[in-house]
Amino acid sequence: MKLITCIISPARVEPLKKALWAAGFRSLTLVEGRGLGYGRGRMEAGKDDFIGEAAPRARLELALRDSEVEQALELMLDALRTGRIGDGKIFISTLDQVVRVRTGERGDAAL
Repeated sequence: MKLITCIISPARVEPLKKALWAAGFRSLTLVEGRGLGYGRGRMEAGKDDFIGEAAPRARLELALRDSEVEQALELMLDALRTGRIGDGKIFISTLDQVVRVRTGERGDAAL
């Protein structure tokens, strides 16, 4: 099992949600926040002061079976890629265990 975490521009959330839904990926978590990346900060010349303003970002997470990861990743890249700085990042992590609280189901059955 894997956890896919996307850090993206809020403007790309709706197109990504629609693409995921159309492909059958119906369970996700969305968190709004702010982030700092390339092009958003700099060090003050000759000083130790950092100057930067965090931009609005969205974090979208999906827990998937191993067999679903490649399809979801390709779909996300197609929906998110604009070719400009700020398109975001996608992180893929291994999940050791998933437990559905309501039923106690574990592993793939809990997804």
